[in-house]
Amino acid sequence: MPLAIVEKFIDREKWTGNLKSRVPRPNNHEVLLQSSIRPVSVVAGLFPVFGLMFVVVYGYVFQAERLSTYLRATKCPNITSRLPPISYPMGIWQPQKFIWLLFIIMHVPPRVFYGITYTRFFLRSDSKFTNTWWYRFFIFAYPWVTLLEMISLIMVTVIDQESCFQVHASSCAAFVIMFCSNVFVHAVLHWASGFKNKSRLANALAYFKAGCFVSSFTLAMIMLVTYPYYKRTCSEEAYLTFAIAEYMFVIHNAAFHFTSYFDFPKVKIGLFVDFTEFNEDNSTEKKGARRESLEKNIAPYGYEKQPGN
Repeated sequence: MPLAIVEKFIDREKWTGNLKSRVPRPNNHEVLLQSSIRPVSVVAGLFPVFGLMFVVVYGYVFQAERLSTYLRATKCPNITSRLPPISYPMGIWQPQKFIWLLFIIMHVPPRVFYGITYTRFFLRSDSKFTNTWWYRFFIFAYPWVTLLEMISLIMVTVIDQESCFQVHASSCAAFVIMFCSNVFVHAVLHWASGFKNKSRLANALAYFKAGCFVSSFTLAMIMLVTYPYYKRTCSEEAYLTFAIAEYMFVIHNAAFHFTSYFDFPKVKIGLFVDFTEFNEDNSTEKKGARRESLEKNIAPYGYEKQPGN
């Protein structure tokens, strides 16, 4: 029964056909904005790292006294660590919170392209796995886990622990879960779609993404164990382990999303206006003929076939 439900709601052929039929032809659309996807990858992947670096460096340079006393004001005054939990400087302390919000504002819009670009890319695969129920399920799940990861990141940033600790903690947990799910689904699709066989670099990235899932999941388990242990026992070792795992998790997140810089070296994204409806006969027969002609000229992974190939 579950397999039948998946097959009913996840129709790869329908999705792929729709996607291909939306590819515009040069004579019928006007490009308003076009860019390589690499600048988008830099903004989406590296801006959180830049924000993290600013938050940490500013705290150690201009807020040394606060770093030495912030934990003593809690229920664990015996902890003398000067490494703050990542949520303190990013979500509470000023001006770090303001600067971090600016980086997030610039970081989030490019992230929207991740789910769209990779989903379309994986849909165009001609791998032997593309007709299996689990591949269709992963295709269905991928844009959702990407979106939920982004939403949970926004909530962690906007709702700090002083405003509402329960919501902040739940958002942190959701962000960790969604990122690990995102990496897992993405890594499986990268392998199953045959993407890893495109080049030596793509093959290396497949192993990197698989390793990123293993390490991110390990860090998530470390945080899950050490945080409640630190709160219960006020162990400085447990606190340091948790804090370091937090920072490493953020770096893993940025490194994973930056891989699109290498996945799509020649892919462009753009904003265009399609004038097909005004310039051509739109009868059912004409639409079918145009769609069939267009699909014949689309190679796997969405690249247009070159003349003579």
